This record gives sequence, structure tokens and C-alpha cells, in this order.
Amino acid sequence: MQGARSSDVFLVHLNFLVIWIWKAPMQAARKEKGAMLVEFALVLPLLLLLLLGFLQFGLAMNAKIDSTHLTAMGARYVVVNQNPAADGATLQDYIRDRVNTSYLETASICVSYPLNAETGTAGKVGDPVKVEILPVSIDPFVGTLNGLTLPSPSVGGETTMRLETLPTKFSAGCA
Repeated sequence: MQGARSSDVFLVHLNFLVIWIWKAPMQAARKEKGAMLVEFALVLPLLLLLLLGFLQFGLAMNAKIDSTHLTAMGARYVVVNQNPAADGATLQDYIRDRVNTSYLETASICVSYPLNAETGTAGKVGDPVKVEILPVSIDPFVGTLNGLTLPSPSVGGETTMRLETLPTKFSAGCA
């Protein structure tokens, strides 16, 4: 390039740089046309398994929170000797009617008066009362995965409070 000006040389180099930066990756991408689809197909099962795990954990936590709330509510009614159930129904029936989680609808609800270690008595004012929902199993979305049995968590709850009045409307037992 005799007699070429420096600006012409600069433009040639700039043109080469533009081709190298913009067009080379585009040409390489055309050669790998289906690679993204194959990579997505490899990652999709792992993403779905992770999503199902999050959903399962959320359901288990919801059941745990619901059981804890229900046992606290039941214990509070026993502590103050109030039966909010209508038509002579038991406290256990009243609690079961307030279940928001389908897993807990068939759970056993127990009321007990444990022995007070300090006084040696049970069922007296100041003694503990325990309301519990016995653990129920929460079935996973996917029972088995290629012969691998997934764990089935169990959820229950219990609350212990001190009696404020003598329990005349409640007796110990499960229903």
C-alpha cells in the first residue's frame, strides 16, 4: 500500500476488528445450532426435581405450622376450661373442623394431663395439660424414582400449658 494514508490503514484494522468481534461468534453459533436444546434437555429433569422438592417442603412446613397452631388453640381452651364446640361435640372434633391442611384431616388429636414433677399431681390448677396431634405421614409427589423410594416426612404438633382452672369439661383421651 504505497501512498496509503494512516487513516486508511486505521479503517482496514477497524474493519478487521469488527469482523473478528461480531461475525466470528455468529458463525460459531451457527455451527452449534442444536447445542442449547440438548443442554436444556439435560438440565430440565434436575430443575423439575428441585421444583418438586421445594413444593414438598412447602407442604410439609404448612402442615407443621397448622398442627402447631391447632394444638396451641386446643390447649388454650382446655387451660381455661372452655369447650367452644356446639351440640356436645368434643374439643378434638372442634379442632379437626378447623384443619386447613388435608394431611391432618385424619390425624388423632389427644388431650392429656401429665404428672407435675414439682407437686406430684395431675389435672389440678397449675399442672400441665398437653394437647397433641399425633404424627401423620406426608406422601411425596413422586413415590419412587427409578427404584429409589423417596422419604416420607411425618408431621405432628404438641403444646403444653398450665391449667388455670379445674378441667370439668374435658377428660384425657384421643379422638
